[in-house]
Amino acid sequence: MTDRTDSQRRRSKKNLDSLVKQAQELAASVEEEYLESEPMRRANETLDALEKCLDARDTRINAQDPRFDALQTRTDEELARLRREMAAFKALAVKQGIVPDDST
Repeated sequence: MTDRTDSQRRRSKKNLDSLVKQAQELAASVEEEYLESEPMRRANETLDALEKCLDARDTRINAQDPRFDALQTRTDEELARLRREMAAFKALAVKQGIVPDDST
């Protein structure tokens, strides 16, 4: 009885393995057909076009960076100048007794 049961299990396992293999082959075939389908092809073309647009936009932004860098440099210089002026005005106001000296 045990030999018969073992034989049936082996046959069942073999049949199951065969069915799994067939299912995997079918899934691969369906996936390949789907990937080659018209909607998928159009979706891939749209993604490619979007990537090109983004690359072109990034290129334009990077090309503008020197102007932005120059503007940032001028802004930083102006800010530093204004801070120096404010410090000088505060020192004068402290010297004249208009505001208390908070440096101590």
